[in-house]
Amino acid sequence: MRWPQFGLVFSLCLLPAAILAQPQPEVAQQLFLPAGPLSSERSTTFAASPEDPAPEKLLGVSDKYEDSHFVTGNEWNLHVFEPHVRDLGGAYLGVGADQAYIIMGWMRPELAWLMDYDEHVVHIHRLHLLFFDAADTPERYLHLWSKEGRADALDLISRKFENKAERKRHLHRYTNSAGRVSRRLQRVIKRISSPCYLTDARQYEFLRTMSQEGRIRPLRANLLVTGGVQGIADAARKLNIPIRATYFSNAEEYWDYGPEFRTNVRALPADERSLVLRTRGTWESNRDYRYIVQLLENFQAVLAIEGIKNLGKYFGRCKVKGYGKADIMVLDVELPEAEAQPGGT
Repeated sequence: MRWPQFGLVFSLCLLPAAILAQPQPEVAQQLFLPAGPLSSERSTTFAASPEDPAPEKLLGVSDKYEDSHFVTGNEWNLHVFEPHVRDLGGAYLGVGADQAYIIMGWMRPELAWLMDYDEHVVHIHRLHLLFFDAADTPERYLHLWSKEGRADALDLISRKFENKAERKRHLHRYTNSAGRVSRRLQRVIKRISSPCYLTDARQYEFLRTMSQEGRIRPLRANLLVTGGVQGIADAARKLNIPIRATYFSNAEEYWDYGPEFRTNVRALPADERSLVLRTRGTWESNRDYRYIVQLLENFQAVLAIEGIKNLGKYFGRCKVKGYGKADIMVLDVELPEAEAQPGGT
């Protein structure tokens, strides 16, 4: 059988930041939900989807990284996504830790599902949201992750989690992870060239308001299990809101596309502006990643073709050399018209 040819709209290596920062055409942000705190009915729908059980083991790009807990990101050029997601709106769905807040500050979603199959990452998200609620400026938020703010943070956590087991669990996670999170956030401030929620009071206030209005939900969900992700898709469909950004980080390097993953991604409600954001490791060359954007509907159509096990070899061959260098690729897969259509909204 002859498989469709893959075409790249463009693949740019070492793309200058000035080019990436060029203004994009203004598109009015469409609102899918009323402003303000979610209604009781919408809040229930948003929060009621099931979580997945803990996995038997945590995967990695190699055996060396199995069962590692990635409570911080290590992608240093996320700003290359900014022109693509700016004011995208809709809903955000993503794996990983702090990457979500960076992207969401640019994207300005109405809802966000922060999913990971590692419960440690979910706990870290709950701490981020707690600190958003307590801190009215980025500086105070950063203080709570710092060594100097440790006593204030521990007091906040102790008062927030009334259940003894939950309190102990989150105190332990903070104690073991705060140093890593603080160092990561300080490096993000230095290395990400676009204003983000850590440096832009407007973006920070937007995320803080989302948290206070109950529009951000951390949960344990697994891309390789049928349950949690489909529950998110069902909730988004009931709320009549498309998933406008789906962030995979470099998770697709861990496995080939199996039936559960295909079913999960194809279930997500998408529209013509919905994107997949992903990264591809180039660590030995630049201590970073290659950054890749694709229309979600296009990727959903790809996943209807069983013979395509992954997209790895189509993600570009150009070398990314030099510490801190990065590139951005927009991937467009040319598919026959007869191929199955994505789920859509």
